[in-house]
Amino acid sequence: MATGIVTGKIIKWNYDKGFGFIKPNKNSKDLFIHISSFDMNASRGPKVGDTVYYYLSQDKSGRPCAASARIAGVEIKTQKPLFKPTKHRPKTARHSFKSFALILCLLIFCVSFAYDKYFRGHSFQNPSIFSVKETPFAPTFQESSRSTFSCEGKTGCHQMDSCEEALFYLHNCPGTKIDGDNDGRPCERGPC
Repeated sequence: MATGIVTGKIIKWNYDKGFGFIKPNKNSKDLFIHISSFDMNASRGPKVGDTVYYYLSQDKSGRPCAASARIAGVEIKTQKPLFKPTKHRPKTARHSFKSFALILCLLIFCVSFAYDKYFRGHSFQNPSIFSVKETPFAPTFQESSRSTFSCEGKTGCHQMDSCEEALFYLHNCPGTKIDGDNDGRPCERGPC
């Protein structure tokens, strides 16, 4: 193979795939050329009919091909390459904002989950503030009030005559349905 610069003309070019064939001026056999063989700072890409200057080379299989090519008459720019290979799109402000919003949502979820888990799983020194089970409505029955009420089969709030009776039924009679949220306060929409 010649070691100097060779001249030829592009006779075929596949714009979608970025390769084509050169017809050398001195040889009749066409040579393969890939877009990566051209100077990436060229002001435009190759097209059919362009005269190109190149070096002879071989591909991985040992077949002759063109390398280090330059299109005749096409200006080479030094500022910004025309054929800049990009594998990944650059991050934009929109992508950064989406990432930030996602991280913020995950952080809020984790904090609220941990807060909920901590406060539901621990008992505190002052149960009147944090504990739902012990409320000011907890029963404080005297013996006289125990004797006034008895479990007569009442199960719902609509059957209770007073808050004191509802409290008695809640803590002494099985099968009542008067404390739906299990907070120790019966018939919240009724007599209590």
